[in-house]
Amino acid sequence: RKAVLPAIVAVLIGSFGLSVYGSYHFASSNFYLLPTRAWELMMGSFLAAMPGHRSPARWATELVSWAGLAAIFAAIFLFDKDTRFPGLSALLPCAGTAMVIWANGCRITVSGRILGLKAVVFFGLISYSLYLWHWPVLVFSRYWHSTPFSPVQTFLLLVLSVLLATISWW
Repeated sequence: RKAVLPAIVAVLIGSFGLSVYGSYHFASSNFYLLPTRAWELMMGSFLAAMPGHRSPARWATELVSWAGLAAIFAAIFLFDKDTRFPGLSALLPCAGTAMVIWANGCRITVSGRILGLKAVVFFGLISYSLYLWHWPVLVFSRYWHSTPFSPVQTFLLLVLSVLLATISWW
């Protein structure tokens, strides 16, 4: 038991180092292969294996939770096609997610309550199906439609993706 946390940290650091190196030298492999992505899973493992801690002050958990959400949203809005990902840039959304999870471990924060809303939970439940469906919907629709999509068409493709994701999740 004493070796679990150090082993998790060792895998986390080693995999992160590989990921940073791979983002410069083997971008495609870096994205798809487990050795360079394991550190992301190890962040969650680290949280799960951490020894019990005292309940931090409410203001501290609120601050950490909102900072975590800010990090996630920063990655969503600041990253673009030129961002080397994964690698160093993946630290922002992964650390943000870990912060939100940690902050909501002792008691639910305001942001935790927002993330617990039924609509948000629903999208969390279908997220993997949505991840799998959105790409074929976009790719095949481009075969039939050679010009850029209008905002209405884009919205309809999004609705179709959500509908297919919901059906396949059920």
